[in-house]
Order: sequence, then structure tokens, then C-alpha cells
Amino acid sequence: MVSVRRIRCLNIVDDFTKQCLATEVDHSLPGRRGVHVLERLAEKCGLPASIRVDNSPKFASKALDAWACECGFKLYLIEPGKQQNAYMECFDGKFRDKYLNEHWFVSLRYAREAIEEWRRDYIEQRPHGTIGYLTLNQFAYSFKSRTLVWFRTNFFWGRQVTSKKTNEI
Repeated sequence: MVSVRRIRCLNIVDDFTKQCLATEVDHSLPGRRGVHVLERLAEKCGLPASIRVDNSPKFASKALDAWACECGFKLYLIEPGKQQNAYMECFDGKFRDKYLNEHWFVSLRYAREAIEEWRRDYIEQRPHGTIGYLTLNQFAYSFKSRTLVWFRTNFFWGRQVTSKKTNEI
């Protein structure tokens, strides 16, 4: 018997490098779950200076607001009905139309594994024309290694912002 329950995906994308840092997959993704994903990323990449978030109950939550206040970064809410992050709209559309809608996930475990494989391929293998046909990882590495200013990874939960930090060489 196959379940017909919908899956939900939370994509966290760096605004500058366009790298999809994480994709959380489940049947339900409450605000506290999103905060847990961000905490894991903060351990790996450092805390963000700010987060741009879709202004809807599934993204803007008391848990996220409390965590942002506790950690000392700003939340920027996108106005309802506005497309204030064209890249994320494009990314979500491609992810949905070219991947999710073309696959049948027989279990939540399979969905998580397959989507993680797609995410890795998207940032590690797929060339992107807007950045000279480099992969997103190549672009991020080449930018950080050629300049004294690098963009600290800021998380995007639905939508996101970047900040500058001086790199001491």
C-alpha cells in the first residue's frame, strides 16, 4: 500500500552564493523544526547576520522569532503577496516543477534521500549559466579565495539576506 500524504520541503538558501545549504523534508514542518535545522547550520557555518523569511505561519513563527532574538540577528519578513526574492521564487519553482512533480516518492525516507541527492547535485555538479557555467560550490570557493571581503553565509528560511565580513589574510 502506498501512502498519498503530501511531503513538505524547507529549502535554506544562501542569498549570495545561491547554494542550497539544507533541505528539510517531512509531512509537517512546524516552526520549531525549522529552528532546529538552522541551529545545525549555525554550528557548521556560523550564525547569520539576518534571515529573510516568507511572512506566512509556516515560516514566521514564535520559535524562529525567539531564536533570532536569543542569537542576536534580524528577521526580515517579506510582505504578503510580494515577490521580494526572485531567485528563491525561481529556485522553488525549478525544484517543484523539474524535480518534485516528476518523481513518485514511495516513502518519506526515500523522499529525504532522493531530495538530498538532488540538492548535492544542484550545488556540486550542475553548471549555472548566470555565474559563467561554474557550479555553485566552485563559485563560492573562487569568490572567497580572491578577495579580502567575503559574504558570511546567512540562512534563508523561505527568503534570506547576506552580510559582509572582512577576511584577515
